[in-house]
Amino acid sequence: MELIKTLDFLRNLGDTLMFVHDMVSIATRGELREEILKQRMVIAKEVMSNPKFYMPDVTKRQLSKNIKYFTEKMKELNRAQIDSYHLPLLNQGLVMICTIFEIFLNHVLLVVMINKPETLIGISSEKNLSVEKIVELKTYDKIMEGLRMKVIEHFSRQGIKEKIKVFKNLGIDDKKIFDFSRFAVEIRERLSGYNLEKLDEIFQKRHDIVHKNILPVQNFGELEEVKEFFEKIILNLSIIVSSKFEIMFDMQAIAKGIPVST
Repeated sequence: MELIKTLDFLRNLGDTLMFVHDMVSIATRGELREEILKQRMVIAKEVMSNPKFYMPDVTKRQLSKNIKYFTEKMKELNRAQIDSYHLPLLNQGLVMICTIFEIFLNHVLLVVMINKPETLIGISSEKNLSVEKIVELKTYDKIMEGLRMKVIEHFSRQGIKEKIKVFKNLGIDDKKIFDFSRFAVEIRERLSGYNLEKLDEIFQKRHDIVHKNILPVQNFGELEEVKEFFEKIILNLSIIVSSKFEIMFDMQAIAKGIPVST
């Protein structure tokens, strides 16, 4: 039986969050910012001190003033850019966390199809293989693998709401995916109002980062909240799928003493 690798994805979320935390900590260290600024200004001063950068008829006095003025301006611009280094890091962190979550959804759907081939009937009607492809694949196992990959290929291109709808079409109550009642009171309070709309909002931010060069995440706390939200959805979906399709996830296997590959 193919297992749902819940722990792997929880670990990936945690590792990514810590990576971003460490990079932001480094980027916001005062002495490091000053060192980066110093290195940048070496190049800036070389450019600004070159007379060819200015009009040929400028006097030496005016040239000296221009060099001083533009060098200070470059210093201001460089300092502002360095001071905002943490923003691209935070936002790329959101992109990475969203990607991990999407890959988890792909993984769960694939595991369900491997363990319960009959589920393909309900979700592959528009993604069927051509007769030519079936003949090319020849064996039953290859044909089933081809169908599964066709479904995953289509699934991976869908929006997050459509992805959740696929699980709903498999008979999973989508409201239970966002039901955090199994967790501690403080977690339930933190995740109050976190639902499908909130999930869609997060993925819209990811879209804005990637396609519009917008940086909506402004602090590390926002990233922590998203990580916790995704973490609890991963746990919920693992439990729901396990119960509905009698498919174990790795945490259950470990509890039963079954070896789990990592």
